Amino acid sequence: MKILIHSPTDNLKHSISIFYAIFILFSICSCHKAEDFIVEGLVPIVIGFDDDSKVKSSASRPFVNTGKIVSVGNYIFINEEGIGIHVIDNTIPTAPINLYFWEIPGNFEFTIDGAFLFADNSRHIFVIDITDYQQISVVDIIKDVYEPRFLEPTAPADFQGWFQCFDANSGILLGWEKKILTNPLCHTR
Repeated sequence: MKILIHSPTDNLKHSISIFYAIFILFSICSCHKAEDFIVEGLVPIVIGFDDDSKVKSSASRPFVNTGKIVSVGNYIFINEEGIGIHVIDNTIPTAPINLYFWEIPGNFEFTIDGAFLFADNSRHIFVIDITDYQQISVVDIIKDVYEPRFLEPTAPADFQGWFQCFDANSGILLGWEKKILTNPLCHTR
């Protein structure tokens, strides 16, 4: 009768052989590249939190999603959440006049002190000279005051289809534009 004795090195060699066989099998299977999925969809239009180039006074616009209201003298300032501030001349309270819209992407909170508007852009506070309501300008930025606050970062409600996912840390969502997408991960339901 013959007794076979396996040494620990035999077991190790056997395990290594099995590992290499499995590795080669996975390598062969992973070589097949799936076709790219290409489709027309939407991509987010984003500006960085430090970008104050979009802060400006423009023509009045309709109220859509209003928030905070501040009254100073004969003027009323009404926040349009995430977009900016309506400037209303309330000299005649029975006939207010919607004069301007101050575009401040990402804006939810604001206050006015003299000739300065202090308005957030979801992360920073912009100090804005409002001496001339038609020509406002950023004079300072107080950085990292807020944790970013966002409106729902999804595709527009009237859109059905594929879109590039919006990364809220990349900046402020301004809108969406149509483009050809490769392997998009987000889809409306």
